[in-house]
Amino acid sequence: MSKIFRFEQYLEERDYFSPAGEDLMEEIVLWNSEQSINEGLFDSIKNKLSKSFLGDFSKVSAIDAIRKGNLEIEKDLVAKKYEYNDKLDALELKLAEVTRSGNRAAILATDNEIAKKRDEYRAYVKSKKIQMEKGLSLLSKAIDKNKRRKEYYEAGKAEDELNLANYEYEMAKKKSSSTKEVDRLKRSLEKARTDAESLIQRFQNSVSMPSVKSVEIEVKDLSNPAKIKKKLSSKQSSDFLELKNKTENNIDKKKEELAKSLEDLASMVEKYTKSGLSPKSSVLSDAEKKATELANQIDAEVNLLNLYNGIGNTKEEIERKIKDSSKLKSLFSQINDAVKDAKDDSSGYTKEILVLFMDPTLKNLKQAIKKIK
Repeated sequence: MSKIFRFEQYLEERDYFSPAGEDLMEEIVLWNSEQSINEGLFDSIKNKLSKSFLGDFSKVSAIDAIRKGNLEIEKDLVAKKYEYNDKLDALELKLAEVTRSGNRAAILATDNEIAKKRDEYRAYVKSKKIQMEKGLSLLSKAIDKNKRRKEYYEAGKAEDELNLANYEYEMAKKKSSSTKEVDRLKRSLEKARTDAESLIQRFQNSVSMPSVKSVEIEVKDLSNPAKIKKKLSSKQSSDFLELKNKTENNIDKKKEELAKSLEDLASMVEKYTKSGLSPKSSVLSDAEKKATELANQIDAEVNLLNLYNGIGNTKEEIERKIKDSSKLKSLFSQINDAVKDAKDDSSGYTKEILVLFMDPTLKNLKQAIKKIK
């Protein structure tokens, strides 16, 4: 929703965002691809499947995707109606002309063309309505008999109807030659606006959303996007600063842990070397796995700390960013990217570990330990 009411409260109640599940996600993508509607919309839905700012693609996200798809269809039907009427008017004018001329073949051909256009239009409308019915069937799965998700949909649908009424009114002003039709649509638009505002106001009045309390975040979750978002959903600068400080401290501890694991490996390699032997491949494999996991965590937390530092240091700077829901949403998306980018082995500590284990000699291990420290 954008113009009348934004459901920002829902961002603060994670139980309303239960995952939609892979089956429903696939059905929604297939449904949108079958429609051949707005390509940008279809791409945005596919992107949501791989990376939603709430984490998993939720049932509320599914409701939004279906609403958008059905609204696109309804707008398409409005545009098609005016296109059809223009073509039909032109054909009926042509029919009047050939009728005056008395050319029976031309009259029959024009009659057939008109009948064909009517049949095509009816078939098109029927196919679009079938697509909308499929969307509503998917919607039922997304709502899943949940009262609050149903209320969410109904309030969103009210704004969609207002959006559609405004779209049709604007098109009528450009296309229709009938002032009565334009006036009728203007009255419909005002009614849709009143109905939407009334429904959404009732929804707001009926909702008693609990304030989000500050939640603790464990050290092990400092690079977990879902846990970070839950922490920041309080929109409190104190929670942000706590998260930032914990991350900064944990980076140092993780670096110490990584250095220690490599020092242990270096001692082992040294013993093997003095004995004229090579370390077992299983030993190196286990060491590499542990080092890579630690490097990923460090890189993720370094990326996150850089992101946090960009938000600000004072309470005022931080609150300007995290109390604005659109900016908080953007921050959540950046958090996803920061953690995802940490797994890229082309940079950071992850790259250092990759290069090291290509040739884990004692000399290379000591150089890597020195860099980490």
